[in-house]
Amino acid sequence: MALFSDVRSKPHKRSSVWAYIAQRVLLIPEAGVLLGLVLLGWKFSFPPLIGFLAILTVAAFALRLGLLSLAERQLARGAYAQADRLVRAALRLNPWSADALVLRAQGLSQRGEDEAAEQVLRRAACLYPHDHMLQSALAASVVAQGRLSEGWQLVSTDQEATTDSPLVLQQLAWFALHVEDNPARARTLILRSAPDRLPPPVALPLLTTLAGAHIALGAQVNAREVLKTIEFRLGECAQPQQAELLYHLGRLYQILDDNGAVYYRRCVELDPDGRYAQAAWRSAVNPGT
Repeated sequence: MALFSDVRSKPHKRSSVWAYIAQRVLLIPEAGVLLGLVLLGWKFSFPPLIGFLAILTVAAFALRLGLLSLAERQLARGAYAQADRLVRAALRLNPWSADALVLRAQGLSQRGEDEAAEQVLRRAACLYPHDHMLQSALAASVVAQGRLSEGWQLVSTDQEATTDSPLVLQQLAWFALHVEDNPARARTLILRSAPDRLPPPVALPLLTTLAGAHIALGAQVNAREVLKTIEFRLGECAQPQQAELLYHLGRLYQILDDNGAVYYRRCVELDPDGRYAQAAWRSAVNPGT
């Protein structure tokens, strides 16, 4: 199951107006500070001190966005330590930023530090309890630690989210294939998400699960076609996700009695510090593992 996709903080439809406002304040506290400074400036005829504080507030906001942007770029090329330092600096400016918390959890997860990622995501979920994308990311982190029943509860809590979220559909399909042993349902869920219409970072994890479902159903020709599609579009994903997909390509080709070692080696070369590097190396050296 893909651990993370493009998770961004979005208010749930059922959240109240006040909950929505509270989330916006937590996401961009600089806006509230700036509004307060404008009101104070208007009341006191805009003294220089107010203008100076307003400039500092805007600068802090710009700096935080810049740090997150740089962290995202570092993370996309597998520079996990550098990305983590940048995200932690952004969190010092705004400890309640959902995007920063998710980005930090993503980096931890991509290094295989699932317990630490879970702690960060639980903090984010407490701050934004109505964000179903955060719940999905938390479920993926829990499942990665082998707590399948708890992960299933987190995924299935918000039934409304399953109708419009490819990430949630992918997780439900993964559970159908690997836990419920129901590849037909897994295939139906994946096809419902219309992966051919989605961007590669979202579509390719869906197609990976679809290929596994095809193999379980004995449709090997269909599985090979899906795997070729994944391989063809790998370059459109970030480096850590490419490594993850290469690992799964090797695993699925191995199930099809093909040579999976070449994909395992590419996984290690592409992301030597990533979560799949050790498992891929073992599988490349000893295909029977």
